Amino acid sequence: MEHGEETGPEAEAATAQRPDVFISYSRKDRDVVDVLVARLLERGKDVWIDRDDIPPATEWKDRIRRGIETTRAFVFALRAYPGSCVDRDCKSSR
Repeated sequence: MEHGEETGPEAEAATAQRPDVFISYSRKDRDVVDVLVARLLERGKDVWIDRDDIPPATEWKDRIRRGIETTRAFVFALRAYPGSCVDRDCKSSR
């Protein structure tokens, strides 16, 4: 157990509610990411993905930050093609 880590029923409930995986991706890669999400869901995984987990009219950067901080795993889906990670938001995700 890590120093400062909570134990007991409350900590177990908080852990149980954490999504399994956060997926960061470019809209250009949506087709590939859709397949990945479908396969994870088939395996019973709870997937955090922007289009499902950011309600309209919310501060999206804050929601993404919280999503990253609360999920158990982070997947940065990136295909190798020219300009695949040139925008400011993509670069700040590294």
